[in-house]
Amino acid sequence: MVSQYNKTAYRCSKALPTNPVVKRLQDEVDEFSPVLPVVNDLRNDSLKDRHWTLIHDAIGFEIHGDEAMTLGGLIERNVTHYQEQITNIATTAVQEAVLEGMMAKVVKTWGPCELEVKPYKDVKDLYILGDISEVVANLDDSLVTVNTVLSSRFVAGIRDMVEEWRHTLNVMQETLDEWMNVQRSAAASFFVIHLISFLSAASYYIHWYVASCCLCSRTGTGCTSRRFSGPLISCASSL
Repeated sequence: MVSQYNKTAYRCSKALPTNPVVKRLQDEVDEFSPVLPVVNDLRNDSLKDRHWTLIHDAIGFEIHGDEAMTLGGLIERNVTHYQEQITNIATTAVQEAVLEGMMAKVVKTWGPCELEVKPYKDVKDLYILGDISEVVANLDDSLVTVNTVLSSRFVAGIRDMVEEWRHTLNVMQETLDEWMNVQRSAAASFFVIHLISFLSAASYYIHWYVASCCLCSRTGTGCTSRRFSGPLISCASSL
């Protein structure tokens, strides 16, 4: 719209160079034009309360929430003198909104997340973690996103929230790593315990069988332990 008024004023100045109305039109267009970029910045949807506080501190009066404020009021208060500060704040608000969008995806990722827990073999009341490959992949992706956000120069406004998420994700990653280490160690220990129990039982039967065979040899009676068979027992019977 401003460009259209500029064109109109220019054409009028060419067609009616001595007309005082043309000069007044050009003066008003020249006064109105510089304030439009400021108005566009002030209408930025990304501006939040913390940004409005910065703007109000910069210009020395409040705009946001003042229903009586008009474009003419902004011009009278020389708001264009603060155009650079307002533009910088509006740009920061836009970039923060981008970072917040990235963090919103991270938050959404973990909303429906569940850890699979399943019984360990046929052992009663013993459970272990199931497949966590998807959880680990999401953890890696989320930490990359969080670190990317933290490396941005526009993170100041949301730094506390982002650092809290990084801490939470790091704790989760360390917990899962330790959990899986304990789970692997427990599974190995469970196997060793059962192996020891099996070997102890096997040793008992071997010794019993050998003793029985020796007794049979000394007494000349038939061996009563033939129901035990297998390579291990066969070796024992040759003793």
